[in-house]
Amino acid sequence: MRRDPPGRAPPDAPPPRPTDWRARLRDGATPRLTVLEADFAGIPAGSTLFVPTPGLLADRITALHAGETLEPRALRDALARAEGADATCPVTTGLFLRIVAEAAWDDLQDGTPVERIIPFWRVIDPASPVAARLRCGPEWIRAIRAREAAAPPMP
Repeated sequence: MRRDPPGRAPPDAPPPRPTDWRARLRDGATPRLTVLEADFAGIPAGSTLFVPTPGLLADRITALHAGETLEPRALRDALARAEGADATCPVTTGLFLRIVAEAAWDDLQDGTPVERIIPFWRVIDPASPVAARLRCGPEWIRAIRAREAAAPPMP
Protein backbone atom coordinates (compact mmCIF):
# COMPACT_ATOMS: atom_id res chain seq x y z
CA MET A 1 0.00 0.00 0.00
CA ARG A 2 1.39 3.37 -1.02
CA ARG A 3 1.41 6.17 1.52
CA ASP A 4 1.55 9.83 0.58
CA PRO A 5 3.54 12.17 2.76
CA PRO A 6 1.44 13.93 5.41
CA GLY A 7 -0.05 17.20 4.24
CA ARG A 8 0.17 16.33 0.53
CA ALA A 9 -2.75 15.27 -1.59
CA PRO A 10 -2.41 12.04 -3.55
CA PRO A 11 -1.69 12.57 -7.26
CA ASP A 12 -5.17 11.37 -8.28
CA ALA A 13 -6.97 13.75 -5.89
CA PRO A 14 -9.11 16.47 -7.47
CA PRO A 15 -7.49 19.90 -7.58
CA PRO A 16 -8.24 22.10 -4.58
CA ARG A 17 -11.21 24.41 -4.96
CA PRO A 18 -10.32 28.04 -5.40
CA THR A 19 -10.96 30.19 -2.38
CA ASP A 20 -14.27 32.02 -2.48
CA TRP A 21 -12.89 35.44 -1.65
CA ARG A 22 -16.27 37.15 -1.92
CA ALA A 23 -17.78 34.78 0.63
CA ARG A 24 -14.89 35.50 2.97
CA LEU A 25 -15.49 39.23 2.48
CA ARG A 26 -19.13 38.79 3.53
CA ASP A 27 -18.37 36.37 6.38
CA GLY A 28 -20.73 38.10 8.83
CA ALA A 29 -18.12 38.48 11.56
CA THR A 30 -18.38 41.46 13.86
CA PRO A 31 -15.51 43.75 14.79
CA ARG A 32 -14.35 43.47 18.38
CA LEU A 33 -12.20 45.05 21.04
CA THR A 34 -9.91 43.03 23.26
CA VAL A 35 -7.36 43.84 25.92
CA LEU A 36 -4.00 42.21 25.29
CA GLU A 37 -2.75 39.99 28.10
CA ALA A 38 0.73 39.81 26.56
CA ASP A 39 2.78 41.83 24.09
CA PHE A 40 1.63 41.12 20.53
CA ALA A 41 3.08 42.31 17.20
CA GLY A 42 4.81 45.28 18.80
CA ILE A 43 1.74 46.25 20.81
CA PRO A 44 2.30 46.14 24.59
CA ALA A 45 0.28 44.05 27.03
CA GLY A 46 -2.65 45.94 28.52
CA SER A 47 -3.40 47.76 25.26
CA THR A 48 -6.88 47.75 23.82
CA LEU A 49 -6.73 46.06 20.43
CA PHE A 50 -9.36 46.53 17.75
CA VAL A 51 -9.95 43.54 15.48
CA PRO A 52 -11.72 44.67 12.30
CA THR A 53 -13.56 42.63 9.69
CA PRO A 54 -12.96 42.37 5.95
CA GLY A 55 -16.20 44.25 5.30
CA LEU A 56 -15.18 47.12 7.56
CA LEU A 57 -11.85 47.43 5.74
CA ALA A 58 -13.67 47.35 2.40
CA ASP A 59 -15.92 50.21 3.53
CA ARG A 60 -12.95 52.31 4.66
CA ILE A 61 -11.03 51.65 1.44
CA THR A 62 -14.05 52.44 -0.72
CA ALA A 63 -14.25 55.87 0.96
CA LEU A 64 -10.80 56.80 -0.43
CA HIS A 65 -10.90 59.01 -3.52
CA ALA A 66 -9.21 58.22 -6.83
CA GLY A 67 -5.52 59.09 -6.64
CA GLU A 68 -5.56 59.05 -2.82
CA THR A 69 -3.44 56.38 -1.14
CA LEU A 70 -3.22 55.32 2.47
CA GLU A 71 -0.58 53.13 4.05
CA PRO A 72 -1.95 50.12 5.94
CA ARG A 73 -0.41 51.51 9.16
CA ALA A 74 -2.34 54.77 8.74
CA LEU A 75 -5.52 52.78 8.05
CA ARG A 76 -4.97 50.77 11.24
CA ASP A 77 -4.30 53.95 13.24
CA ALA A 78 -7.50 55.58 11.93
CA LEU A 79 -9.55 52.50 12.75
CA ALA A 80 -8.10 52.34 16.27
CA ARG A 81 -8.91 56.02 16.90
CA ALA A 82 -12.44 55.60 15.55
CA GLU A 83 -13.04 52.62 17.84
CA GLY A 84 -11.38 54.09 20.92
CA ALA A 85 -8.64 51.47 20.87
CA ASP A 86 -4.90 51.79 21.32
CA ALA A 87 -4.18 49.82 18.14
CA THR A 88 -5.75 47.79 15.36
CA CYS A 89 -4.54 44.24 14.90
CA PRO A 90 -1.85 44.28 12.19
CA VAL A 91 -2.11 40.53 11.58
CA THR A 92 -5.83 40.35 10.87
CA THR A 93 -5.68 43.64 8.97
CA GLY A 94 -3.07 42.16 6.62
CA LEU A 95 -5.10 39.00 6.13
CA PHE A 96 -8.29 40.95 5.57
CA LEU A 97 -6.62 43.30 3.08
CA ARG A 98 -5.83 40.26 0.98
CA ILE A 99 -9.44 39.07 1.21
CA VAL A 100 -10.68 42.52 0.11
CA ALA A 101 -8.22 42.65 -2.78
CA GLU A 102 -8.91 39.14 -4.05
CA ALA A 103 -12.70 39.62 -3.81
CA ALA A 104 -12.40 42.86 -5.79
CA TRP A 105 -10.18 41.11 -8.34
CA ASP A 106 -12.83 38.40 -8.75
CA ASP A 107 -15.42 41.12 -9.39
CA LEU A 108 -13.16 42.72 -11.99
CA GLN A 109 -12.53 39.37 -13.68
CA ASP A 110 -16.30 38.80 -13.79
CA GLY A 111 -16.81 42.05 -15.71
CA THR A 112 -17.46 44.67 -13.04
CA PRO A 113 -15.90 47.96 -14.20
CA VAL A 114 -12.78 48.92 -12.25
CA GLU A 115 -14.54 52.09 -11.07
CA ARG A 116 -17.11 49.93 -9.24
CA ILE A 117 -14.83 47.50 -7.41
CA ILE A 118 -13.24 48.05 -4.00
CA PRO A 119 -10.13 50.15 -4.78
CA PHE A 120 -7.68 48.01 -2.83
CA TRP A 121 -4.71 49.46 -4.75
CA ARG A 122 -5.17 52.67 -2.79
CA VAL A 123 -3.99 50.85 0.36
CA ILE A 124 -1.79 48.01 -0.92
CA ASP A 125 1.58 49.32 -2.04
CA PRO A 126 2.89 47.54 -5.15
CA ALA A 127 6.25 47.03 -3.39
CA SER A 128 4.65 45.29 -0.40
CA PRO A 129 4.80 41.56 0.26
CA VAL A 130 0.98 41.50 0.13
CA ALA A 131 1.02 42.79 -3.47
CA ALA A 132 3.42 40.05 -4.49
CA ARG A 133 0.93 37.40 -3.28
CA LEU A 134 -2.11 38.86 -5.01
CA ARG A 135 -3.36 37.37 -8.26
CA CYS A 136 -3.37 40.81 -9.89
CA GLY A 137 0.33 41.22 -9.09
CA PRO A 138 2.30 44.34 -8.23
CA GLU A 139 2.53 45.55 -11.84
CA TRP A 140 -1.24 45.87 -12.14
CA ILE A 141 -1.32 47.88 -8.89
CA ARG A 142 1.44 50.17 -10.23
CA ALA A 143 -0.47 50.65 -13.47
CA ILE A 144 -3.81 51.47 -11.85
CA ARG A 145 -2.15 53.87 -9.39
CA ALA A 146 -0.43 55.62 -12.30
CA ARG A 147 -3.72 55.80 -14.21
CA GLU A 148 -5.47 57.40 -11.23
CA ALA A 149 -2.60 59.82 -10.62
CA ALA A 150 -2.77 60.98 -14.26
CA ALA A 151 -6.55 61.41 -14.31
CA PRO A 152 -7.95 64.87 -13.61
CA PRO A 153 -9.70 65.15 -10.23
CA MET A 154 -13.46 64.73 -10.19
CA PRO A 155 -15.42 67.96 -9.46
